[in-house]
Amino acid sequence: DSRRRRAGPEMALADIHRAPGAPEDAPGAELVRGSYEFYHFGCQGLDDRGWGCAYRSLQTIASWALRAEGGPAGSPPMVPSHREVQEALERCGDKPAGFAGSREWVGSFELGLALDALLGVPSRILPFNCGSELSSAAAALERHFARGGGPVMCGGGSAAVTLLGVAPGPAPRALVLDPHFYSPGGLAASSAAEVAAAGCLNWRRLDDIAPQGAHCNLLLPSRGP
Repeated sequence: DSRRRRAGPEMALADIHRAPGAPEDAPGAELVRGSYEFYHFGCQGLDDRGWGCAYRSLQTIASWALRAEGGPAGSPPMVPSHREVQEALERCGDKPAGFAGSREWVGSFELGLALDALLGVPSRILPFNCGSELSSAAAALERHFARGGGPVMCGGGSAAVTLLGVAPGPAPRALVLDPHFYSPGGLAASSAAEVAAAGCLNWRRLDDIAPQGAHCNLLLPSRGP
């Protein structure tokens, strides 16, 4: 069963944008609906600093999709591991044999393939020539979140972050959850305040999120069947 639930070593922090210590909502903001968990560098006992940010963004998105299925109370969904994502990309022909087990970075296109292959979650990609163009995505993001879409992955250059909401306006902003957060010892984040203090949960101008000169993509996942 590709949508199974699995046990894991620790519980990730759930719904961080609604937890004490999270940044206040921006006026007129449209936020992610449903429940999700925050996956970041080092959690689950894997030190993936330097290469795993896109996998962590996928895990946060996957937790949103899996939680939507329901399940035993107090039993958080365990998301696909990095290796399971890599194996799925091998099976669908996107990556060559031997890719699984590597520390190769993946991007939004690969995440879309993996979400569909592993969880049956459809998604679409919005491409941009550079980070400075992201402000033009405000209306699409607003519709996405208003219609119940999940956390959005933003990838540009060699880094990925997760978007939890958008605030429209002359200088539109997004609520950014950054998987580059790392807790000493590789433990899961313990509070929204801890993540915010590390600069990994905050409102940022859309056109400042991705590198200005680098091509970037937004991956917008929808509810699965």
